[in-house]
Amino acid sequence: MKKQGKQGKELVEPIDFNKLRENLKTIMEEVDRRLESEYDAFSPKMWAKLRERVDLTVLEIKAVRLALNGMGTVEVANKLGVKRQQVAAVLAFNTMLQHDYADPETIINAVDCQACFAGIGNRCVTHMGNDAGVHETRRDAYRTQMSERALNTNQIRKIQERVANKRHLDGLLEKAGMVKAGA
Repeated sequence: MKKQGKQGKELVEPIDFNKLRENLKTIMEEVDRRLESEYDAFSPKMWAKLRERVDLTVLEIKAVRLALNGMGTVEVANKLGVKRQQVAAVLAFNTMLQHDYADPETIINAVDCQACFAGIGNRCVTHMGNDAGVHETRRDAYRTQMSERALNTNQIRKIQERVANKRHLDGLLEKAGMVKAGA
């Protein structure tokens, strides 16, 4: 399922990775030319801007990969030498567009929390009683519930298709005179 904005447009346009590869190859060729010659057609400001963007992109990729490998936000921040808030922001941005992302309020209003025992409609709390956002166990419970709901919906659709197909087949057989009406 593709996420859509208020006007029904996709939030993120599909990426053409072959085009991205070609563009990166072009950039690498220009870097190689720059290294081979002291003369350059591009300004130092352009190269500095490119370097900053590449550094930031690589940092974000590393942060997400480390988190996917089980490291926490603090561990990732320490390993990469950046602030914890920066890592949290990168991870939040990269997870909000995942196909199974749900905002905290949706999760809070759908399932109980197994970690702090907050009921439906109540925010998660720490053992000290402070706001904890949404515990990962609650997020997992929500994902499980949504997966089960999707499975049940698919099963219902398949049954409905079979019933519709049987009715269609019965109608065709009846028209052909092979089965009496209502039999």
